[in-house]
Amino acid sequence: LTYELCGFFCEHERIEAYRVNDRQIKINYESNIDHDAGIISDTLKAKTVVISEAEWNIVISYLFNYVQIDLWDNHISCYSRKAYMSDGRNYRQVPVCDGYGWNLTVCGDRRKHEFSGNCRVPDNWKDFSRLIDALKAKTNEPSLDLSIYLASEKH
Repeated sequence: LTYELCGFFCEHERIEAYRVNDRQIKINYESNIDHDAGIISDTLKAKTVVISEAEWNIVISYLFNYVQIDLWDNHISCYSRKAYMSDGRNYRQVPVCDGYGWNLTVCGDRRKHEFSGNCRVPDNWKDFSRLIDALKAKTNEPSLDLSIYLASEKH
């Protein structure tokens, strides 16, 4: 799994999860965003944690059964403004970028799911963000139980 968010003001977050062996998955989290201070740093700070196969299964189950990423469009973007000729006729669509782009890749044994977006996210992005927040929290506190974190805000 690889998730990346980039913003107009050079903010950058990246989460990468990959199998270390049959029982462990390593999660790397990099960011130049200091959420507590509300600032963007010039350098990326990296954190790493290893989770169990059982925890990884919770992550994958949440992605496909609750967030339902397999129903997402592969790419979404927003065109919210039009340019007009002086007489009022449509001239062309002008892409309006409010400053962020994102991409998500999930690779399994036989499948690869790739999604991306510019200035727009899927309808259930809030649920996806809950998962990303749980993975970020796990890199701060390795003893955190992901199933409790994800279940706490459901429904």
